[in-house]
Amino acid sequence: MGMAATACCLLLCLLSERDHDEGIVLNTPDKLTWKAGPNWLQPGAQIAVLEGAPAEAGPFVFRVKLPDGYLIWPYTNSATERVTVVQGTFNTGLGGKADRSKTKAMAAGSYSSLGRDVEHFGWAKGETIIQFHGTGPFTIKYIYPPNDPRNLPPY
Repeated sequence: MGMAATACCLLLCLLSERDHDEGIVLNTPDKLTWKAGPNWLQPGAQIAVLEGAPAEAGPFVFRVKLPDGYLIWPYTNSATERVTVVQGTFNTGLGGKADRSKTKAMAAGSYSSLGRDVEHFGWAKGETIIQFHGTGPFTIKYIYPPNDPRNLPPY
C-alpha cells in the first residue's frame, strides 16, 4: 500500500474513533443562513458567512447569492480574492469600466484568484452563488465612488 493510501486509512480510522460533533464546522446548503448583502454590495445580493469574519484578521469563508443580471461595479480589494462559483455563471472582467462584453464566464465549479489592488468587476447570469475565501481583513474599494452603495443616503 502506498504512503498516500496508508495516510488516508489512518485518517479514516482516527475520525471514526472520535466524536464527529467536536471540532468540525459543517455547513450544508439547506442549513445556511442567508441575510441581506453586506453594505458594500448593491441591494439584491445576499450573504451567508460560513466561517470567520471577513472584516477581521484571520481566515474567512462566505458565499454571496446574486440574482440574474446583478452587476458588481469595478473595484479593488485589500487582499487576494479567491472565488469559487457554486451555482450559476459568474462573469468576471478586468479594468475600471464595467463592460459586460469583455468578461470571461465562470460556470459552476470554476475558481479564480486575483491579487490585491487589481481593478475588476463581475456580473451574474442566472441566480448565481459565489464563494469567497481568504485571510482578512477583506475590504473592497469601488473605482468610482458613486457606484459604492455605502455612499448612498439611507432609505
